[in-house]
Amino acid sequence: ARGVIALAPHLRDWSYMEELLGPSPRNPGLRAYLLAGSRDEPAVRMSEDVARWMEKAGLTVQVEVVEGAGHFYPPDLEARITPLLAAWR
Repeated sequence: ARGVIALAPHLRDWSYMEELLGPSPRNPGLRAYLLAGSRDEPAVRMSEDVARWMEKAGLTVQVEVVEGAGHFYPPDLEARITPLLAAWR
């Protein structure tokens, strides 16, 4: 895998993930892209927390919050993801 893409991520409890995301030499170049709508507060909080833990583990992370959006994929999802995937090759 070259990276992880999480769209409107949501778990009831994600605190356990911090322990799983310790620094590791197995993660060179691994990236993550987390997208959440600004009106989906749990997804925004989760994205920000998990991104912080991933960065501590040495991953490159991008969090994008779509202003005014809720818990759904934005209509321009393909335009957001296509350049991302091309850059990850």
